[in-house]
Amino acid sequence: MKHSLAFFIGLFFLLTASGQSSFELPDKPFILHLSVDQALRKQVEREGIPFGLSEAELSFLYWVNYFRQDPTLFYTACLVPFLKQFPQVDGQNAKSLKTDLSTIGSLPYFRLNPKLSILAKEHALDLSLHADGISHTSSTGRTFAMRVQAVGFRQSAAENIYAGKDGSLASLVLLLLDIGVNGLGHRKNLLQANFTETGISIKSHKNGERVIVVQEFGSKE
Repeated sequence: MKHSLAFFIGLFFLLTASGQSSFELPDKPFILHLSVDQALRKQVEREGIPFGLSEAELSFLYWVNYFRQDPTLFYTACLVPFLKQFPQVDGQNAKSLKTDLSTIGSLPYFRLNPKLSILAKEHALDLSLHADGISHTSSTGRTFAMRVQAVGFRQSAAENIYAGKDGSLASLVLLLLDIGVNGLGHRKNLLQANFTETGISIKSHKNGERVIVVQEFGSKE
């Protein structure tokens, strides 16, 4: 499984406005034996289906909110199995993440925001069609700030970008680990209690080798 937090084709990519990195993992799926939280899944479907979310996007929203509702449980149920299957990432970032998830407590549920959803869809599509790597700047030169302004979102906002083979739970785990990213920007966005609004889009890249995940974060309007 190749991933990147940043911009190198075929690697695992993560990108925030403040940092980026890339690294490579063994090409194998992440296997997790865990029952679905049916109440959470239904809530995600009630909210996500009217927004036109694909199954992959519904899954990502499910895992993000599964993690937010109980970070300690997420560490035990999801992170520990991931680290066992991919010991290459069981280092200092994994240790700091364990500390963060065990001390932060429950976080607010992310609700889909129409403006942030447009922002995510537009940028994921642009990256999938025009970019060889990933960037917060569009193919037409619009920065993140310009794109946020264009959709009319006026509150504080942030953006995470991931590119790799798996766009669901594994991508979330790698965003939280944030290996090689100075300041742990992706993790901080995901752990930010003031961010309660989101937009999510997952697109297959034109080369067919990876998917691109764009998640927008915002404070309540």
